[in-house]
Amino acid sequence: MHLLIYNMRPDVGAVCHAHTPHGTAFAAAGLAIDAPILSEVILTLGCVPLTAYGTPSTPELTDALKPFVEHHNALLLENHGVVAYGKDLWQAFDRLETLEHTARIAILARSLGGANDLPPDAIKKLVNIREKAGYLPEKARCQSCGYLEDAGIAVTGSGGEVAGGVTTPNKPKVKFDTNAFEDYANEIALDEMNHVRFIREALAANNASVIARPVIDLKNSFNALGSLIGLNSFNPFDNEINFLIGAFIFEDVGVTAFKGASPLITNKTILEAAAGILGVEAYHAGIIRALLYNQPKSIRKIVGKISDLRESLDATPGIDSDQKVTLNGKANIVPTDGNSILFSRTTRQVLNIVYGGVNASQGLFFPEGLNGAIS
Repeated sequence: MHLLIYNMRPDVGAVCHAHTPHGTAFAAAGLAIDAPILSEVILTLGCVPLTAYGTPSTPELTDALKPFVEHHNALLLENHGVVAYGKDLWQAFDRLETLEHTARIAILARSLGGANDLPPDAIKKLVNIREKAGYLPEKARCQSCGYLEDAGIAVTGSGGEVAGGVTTPNKPKVKFDTNAFEDYANEIALDEMNHVRFIREALAANNASVIARPVIDLKNSFNALGSLIGLNSFNPFDNEINFLIGAFIFEDVGVTAFKGASPLITNKTILEAAAGILGVEAYHAGIIRALLYNQPKSIRKIVGKISDLRESLDATPGIDSDQKVTLNGKANIVPTDGNSILFSRTTRQVLNIVYGGVNASQGLFFPEGLNGAIS
């Protein structure tokens, strides 16, 4: 483990491995220390991810650490302990002490009802400060910071176009009660980030324009959507069930959008890659639909209303273009036609759903519309 860190991080001169009680408690519970609750942690340590369990003193352990070493300065080793590293022994030990101190505060805060996350704008300021001051380099940014660009993915246009802002509720980080749900969400998030990175790189490699991120609203949009299905308000970040419902809104649409776009792709290499992405998105949608099917009827009823709303925005009278997670009183995890073939959506139908109106040019999740030419 020590040799792996030294080999992967030329800037590291010392590694501290320990079984501190509070940090190891997080590791044993299968929890990462990635909630943005303390400014000093964001400034001097960064996120502390949880690595998969590996038998000590074997390649299993080092293989589990490899994906995380480059972008983090401390790690939790599942059902094992903790490790921190730095330019010298003092910095490595200081980061280990900060990790343990943070874990203890987080545990105490949970006994008082839970800690409050710092808002996204405050996190961004702290990240900027730590990089300007040299506390941590850019490569220490990770997905837990809440920004795609902080995960190493550019969001500007290839012509220098500025990325649009993202509006979220004050506490956009979901507090999962079910470990499996959190694992699914993290895996899906990683897949989606990789898709964005791959698509941007593929466009650039083919001398195509890379479009800047549009203005995105993940707060007012969901409240508006909630009112359309009979709810006073709806925040997908409130709890794990709301998060599943929020994911359901998008996942089915993404799968049918890729299917609908397939006839427009003539390059076989690009078509193969698109088919690969479609397959992954279909797995995601299946997971979300299966989890929601196992929820109480009251939840399935809300999901059904979302399906009805999407179908109305498809604007295809007489055609069953969207399906609930139940059909004729039975499970309907995979929505298909009579030949068990996935439905397709046109570009216009996708825009109707994300804009929240038939033939709308902007609205709901994209209040200023999408960027680039759309046909």
